[in-house]
Amino acid sequence: GPYAGAQPTQLKPQRTDVMVLLDVSQSMLAQDVAPSRFELAKREVNNLLDTMDSDRFGLMVFAGNAVLRVPFTLDYAAARTVLQSATIEGGTTPGSALADALRTVVSVTRQSDAPHKGILLISDGEDPRGQEEAADLANAVETAKLSGIPVYTLGVGTAAGGTIPVPNQRGGRSEEHTSEL
Repeated sequence: GPYAGAQPTQLKPQRTDVMVLLDVSQSMLAQDVAPSRFELAKREVNNLLDTMDSDRFGLMVFAGNAVLRVPFTLDYAAARTVLQSATIEGGTTPGSALADALRTVVSVTRQSDAPHKGILLISDGEDPRGQEEAADLANAVETAKLSGIPVYTLGVGTAAGGTIPVPNQRGGRSEEHTSEL
């Protein structure tokens, strides 16, 4: 008949752009989870990459401020290489400027033309700047929601906190206790 050679229309899968926002502040070195909060976080991102197929992956890291390390890409191998080489930001001001980082990641993700997008925030949630930042953070999450971008969070670390191996002057290690979450 007339329909003999007709092919059903190939439906393109609905693409999702996933931007991971990874905490690289000093407290992520705490070893209250093995091998460390940071190594555990990297493993989780690798697991996420394992599940991705036609979705684009992006990576931003933050400590003091947010830096785009991997713009949205389908090149998962390159993304893994960058992830593997990510390091903890040393420096005099430990802690994470979470709200600022989230605002930055929302503005980058908003520019994507993907039909679906999401942000995965991986952090230990420790911020020495205290309670006034909580309102700022809630505000940043609200901004993301208003942009139609869901924010998923993955917490690493235990509620009791852990010690952070801090290299001391003599080249050994001194332990500094992190604050309770």
